[in-house]
Amino acid sequence: MDRPLVLAALGSSTGVAPAPESSPLPRIVEALGTFPCIAVVALGRGLDPSDWTGPRPANVHLTSFVQQRLLLPACDLFLTHAGLNSVREALAAGVPMVAVPLFAEQPANAERLAEACVAVALDPTGVDASTVAAACREVLEDTSFHLAARGFQRRILGLPGVDRLVADLTALVA
Repeated sequence: MDRPLVLAALGSSTGVAPAPESSPLPRIVEALGTFPCIAVVALGRGLDPSDWTGPRPANVHLTSFVQQRLLLPACDLFLTHAGLNSVREALAAGVPMVAVPLFAEQPANAERLAEACVAVALDPTGVDASTVAAACREVLEDTSFHLAARGFQRRILGLPGVDRLVADLTALVA
């Protein structure tokens, strides 16, 4: 049986914020272990998976870091903190999301993603394994999330490249 590929990554500051004891990562890993998927979970740079004391489901592959721009195009779902770069990379790859915002602009980003129907946004204070699994199931089973994400991908692909931006900026200052 072909199972969906899920990437879970909470950004480059995963190891420092929120405090490790309040991190949603253990609940995310637990949830993905109950879900019929193949999951890759980036714990954060400098966090060795062999030091992980949380759950270790057989279908969840733990790593310190993943080149998400390379992996996202193969993914069916991205579980993210809704940081701007992660959101941009997921939309460019046409991948729907489950957003677990942690701080800064992330709650606002998660709200916009939900409004655009490309993600389910979760309240990080209420995240437990069943909530995460239900959100993943909703996004994977409701094709409208995938279609909306693919629509954003097409719009992004239709934008002019950076070389055009440079030319336009140069013309403005000339």
